[in-house]
Amino acid sequence: MSLATLLITIISSLCTVYLIYNASKGIDPLYVLTSFILTISCLGYYLYVSATNYESAMFANAVSYLGGIFLPMIMLFMLSTFSGTKLPSWFKVFIILSNLFIYVLVLLSYRFRIYYSASLFAPESPEVLNNTPGVGYYIRIIILAVEVILCVFFTSLTFSGKKTASRRIMWFFMFFMMATILGYGLTTVSHLNRGFVSCFFMLCNFGLVNIATQFQLYNVTDNMIGNALITIDRKFRLTGYNDDTVKIFPEFNNIKIDSDIITDSYALKEIMRWVKKNAPAIKGDDVLSKEFVINDNNLEANRHVKCNVSALSFGIKNVVSGYLLEFIDETEQVNYINQLNYTGVRLKKEADRQTKRAENLQSSIILGMAAMIESRDDSTGGHINRTSACVQLFVEHIQESHKFMMSDLYWANVIHAAPLHDLGKIAVDDRVLKKQGQLNPDEYEQMKKHAEVGAEIVQQVLADVDDKEFVRIASNVAHYHHEKYNGSGYPDGLKGNQIPLEARVMALADVFDALISKRYYKNNMSYDEAFAIIRNDLGTHFDPELGKIFLSMKPDLIKLYDTFTGVDDPNR
Repeated sequence: MSLATLLITIISSLCTVYLIYNASKGIDPLYVLTSFILTISCLGYYLYVSATNYESAMFANAVSYLGGIFLPMIMLFMLSTFSGTKLPSWFKVFIILSNLFIYVLVLLSYRFRIYYSASLFAPESPEVLNNTPGVGYYIRIIILAVEVILCVFFTSLTFSGKKTASRRIMWFFMFFMMATILGYGLTTVSHLNRGFVSCFFMLCNFGLVNIATQFQLYNVTDNMIGNALITIDRKFRLTGYNDDTVKIFPEFNNIKIDSDIITDSYALKEIMRWVKKNAPAIKGDDVLSKEFVINDNNLEANRHVKCNVSALSFGIKNVVSGYLLEFIDETEQVNYINQLNYTGVRLKKEADRQTKRAENLQSSIILGMAAMIESRDDSTGGHINRTSACVQLFVEHIQESHKFMMSDLYWANVIHAAPLHDLGKIAVDDRVLKKQGQLNPDEYEQMKKHAEVGAEIVQQVLADVDDKEFVRIASNVAHYHHEKYNGSGYPDGLKGNQIPLEARVMALADVFDALISKRYYKNNMSYDEAFAIIRNDLGTHFDPELGKIFLSMKPDLIKLYDTFTGVDDPNR
């Protein structure tokens, strides 16, 4: 039995060495300390079963007792930290000093009869020491009871939903502590051979190593001020997040740890879709980055968020255990950089104020006019909101395809210009705009004028804007979104690449929404019918390369349109 116990001690020590080696991976020092104490306890059991006299048996008993006294205390601190409950400092000091005092009594039990009132050495018995509990022993029982009660309390907080923590990890901690107490209880009450208990502790050490490999997934802190942090496992289940995350994505308050990230937020869905697609390819210390514009269909409150994704690895071979998502809100920086395009350094403060006022005024005017058109033509419902969201999704897929290599600023301008595409309808007579049924030739000619009128309005209202590139893009979107790839469109009959790219993008989003929407003069089509028409019109009505990208995003587009309800319902 002594040889088996020695082997167990060696294996347990390897677990400790393994944790020390990976300490740089962000392991809580308490994990390493717990593994070390387990190994020392196993060593004590080996010395105990090998004892040949009273002194050596008492020394081995004291060494093995290290785990019995300090492991429940460490489990208490772990459960407290992991459940998010902070123990008072005075209480921590009291518990530590009390356990140290008890352990000193155990160390000196061969001289003072406080922890044991009597002790008998019987080498012929499986339990070589027959100890009679003393006052110190019963004090230890009281301290242990307090530790157990608090551990159960912290665990109950987690399971009642009052704390955000992994229930699976909390269960392991509770099992670990109860198993430790049971192990020592069996050696004391039923005189179970301590070699078997050391084997049990070795298994606990293996379990501790397994949990430690996942610790960094759950150890999300607020040390990085201002940055939202999310950790997910290899199955993309949520394992942790910090307070800053909720500021950007409030829906995380309703997502449980160790569960899939299910949300109604279109932006978060897109981010997770991108993460699931690209994260498995991360190698070593690589970091994937992408910028997202979050507006939740509110074009006046765009937030520019950069998402960095890195792998969380563990072990000698750096096996990936999950991923860290860091969200950096760059809205202020983006706005600042944009402002610097048309302001001088010395006059920056005043210019910023004036420019912001002008931008808000111009935005209010343009969006107000667009909203007025929607209120006149109430058959289209939320046409502006739907086509704007569609263009944003379309742009993301275009960028991912790498077939149209334009700058990020260009694509951002396209997204911002989308709500202005039908601005010219302000000049169309209500008799034509709201006509029940098909337009006659004269009425159709009046309707066609809205493209040119819309471009003129954009150029007039934004004439003094310094961002001429946005004015150009917005004017093109309004002017040419009814042009056709084969030259049969209006107002100028442009053909192929003569049609500005931004107008070709807008044409697909505009026609798709028109096809699936109920209007005065027609019923809505199904998604399949709409996509079939677009597929048939590639090369005639639509740019074939853009059309292929648009058709490829059918599932995402259907999901997007299914989020529109009420006044934005295209089938209303």
